[in-house]
Amino acid sequence: MSFNDGEVKRGSILLDTGTNEVEFLEIAVGSERFGVNVAKVSQLLVWDHAKLTQLPSSDNVFLGSYPFRGSNCAVFDLSQILGFELRQDINPLLLVMEFNSRINGFLVDKVFNIERVSWNRFLPISETTFDVTSHSLTGTVMIDKRVIMILDIEALMAELDPEQQISTYIKYVNNESPVAQYKREEVQILYCEDSGVIRKTTVKTLEQAGFRNIEQFVTGAELLRHLQANTPQATTLILSDIEMPELDGLALCKAVKSNPKFQRIPFVFFSSLINEQMRAKCDIVKADAAFCKPEIHMIVDCIDSLLTPLAEGEGLTE
Repeated sequence: MSFNDGEVKRGSILLDTGTNEVEFLEIAVGSERFGVNVAKVSQLLVWDHAKLTQLPSSDNVFLGSYPFRGSNCAVFDLSQILGFELRQDINPLLLVMEFNSRINGFLVDKVFNIERVSWNRFLPISETTFDVTSHSLTGTVMIDKRVIMILDIEALMAELDPEQQISTYIKYVNNESPVAQYKREEVQILYCEDSGVIRKTTVKTLEQAGFRNIEQFVTGAELLRHLQANTPQATTLILSDIEMPELDGLALCKAVKSNPKFQRIPFVFFSSLINEQMRAKCDIVKADAAFCKPEIHMIVDCIDSLLTPLAEGEGLTE
């Protein structure tokens, strides 16, 4: 990233695709330091309170609307979201982030370095000494003998805005079989997602739509080991997140599509990171489709479109 007229813009720091690496931007909120995934960062702006438009519903957490790239973004005080005291006598920065097809701004106190690490060094929150019931952290990484706590921005925003929850979109799922009838219950879905809450909701939705054979994995490495030890059936599909410990989704897809034994398997991404830039990366690793959380209803239609031809070829249609 580089400074330009009071802004910090993403530049040559962007990662190559499928390297199983992640970049975290280290930020300060109150007296604590945290990390956020650079892939979700759009820009870092010098905060100008005069540009803020306060709305009737504004409070200490949701501050109002702020101009950004010819439009507006909602601004939140990250210190208040995390339960810290109101900042005093400090000039904050505005961290603008894009995920779940939305752009939001977060006030932070300082920014430090961008750290590039392998997903192998990421320790999920369930394996740390922190409170596993906390929704604010997704895990930790050790850098230069320091523990950096990685914020789960998605979970924090889902608590503030129910429309960013997958469960909100379940009502749009088509539970009827497609026109070209095939047996959804005979489809094998290998689903990889490190968030237990998201995994549970997604599996429940798929099961309600008639998919019964769903195997779940927490990391890409687990799913890859499963593939190597078991022959996939004719109508197998992989559904995967991108941000995952040990082996991320892009590296997983690259490994699957580069292996002649598995390259025919349809591979679909379901991630909060899907934007124009990420779609290009998904194309590079030869993914068949990519959808942004929380729009789960798009996944069911996609599975039907990808697997109906395969099912017809194997005689699994009604």
